[in-house]
Amino acid sequence: RDGRCALWPWHMERLERGAERLRIELPSRALLLDECRALAAQNYCVLRLTVTRGSSLQPGYAPSGLEQPRRLLVRLPMPAPRGGLRVGQCEARLPRAGPA
Repeated sequence: RDGRCALWPWHMERLERGAERLRIELPSRALLLDECRALAAQNYCVLRLTVTRGSSLQPGYAPSGLEQPRRLLVRLPMPAPRGGLRVGQCEARLPRAGPA
């Protein structure tokens, strides 16, 4: 909202963990935050940041090491509120575990 990204540190930590597991090099946190802020500067919106390993001319799924990571940043309108949640209490009881 207005150039501020809600829960940014948590989103970045998750992205960094995933990229590390997949061995995808990310741009700096500062660059990603600047890009997100610029896209959301005057809007109340949802941003979706997707990072891929990039394209390769090598066949198969194994990384060749020649890929250049790509990022796609999409701005979507904030969804309309859907109302509240209905919460109830389950009446079913679980059996107690007894001797076998």
